[in-house]
Amino acid sequence: DDYDIEYEGNITLQANQLYDIKLEYFESTGGAYCRLEWLNQKQPREIVPRSQLYSLDYSGTDDLKAEDLFFVYPNPASIEVRVSMRDLFSDARVEIRDISGRTIIAQWLGMSDNRVDISMVPPGVYFVSFTRGDKTVVRKLIVR
Repeated sequence: DDYDIEYEGNITLQANQLYDIKLEYFESTGGAYCRLEWLNQKQPREIVPRSQLYSLDYSGTDDLKAEDLFFVYPNPASIEVRVSMRDLFSDARVEIRDISGRTIIAQWLGMSDNRVDISMVPPGVYFVSFTRGDKTVVRKLIVR
């Protein structure tokens, strides 16, 4: 309910030191957006690079789950979305369904990043399913 409002805080960081960051949020209207940014006197404000983040749950590719390897962005969207997957999931099927379960778009993906044209999809809430073999992951998509 606080869309487009920035919250900020200041902490002092030491080089080569890991810090725990916990993000808690509540989403009640169908879309969520979050950026983690940093700046200092010698560096302009920018999104914290993924290379500077770590996860306690990650210990190698054997531990990755299907839901960790599939992303749909931007969300909300109106013209197209990109379906991004790690190389582990080539030759996968993506389907966009409306809330009644009717398939609106279905296509096969074969590369690590694919665009899906949603320009003819009416505004609303949809579900994007990503299937490879017997595993399926579903994400919510807002079309404006």
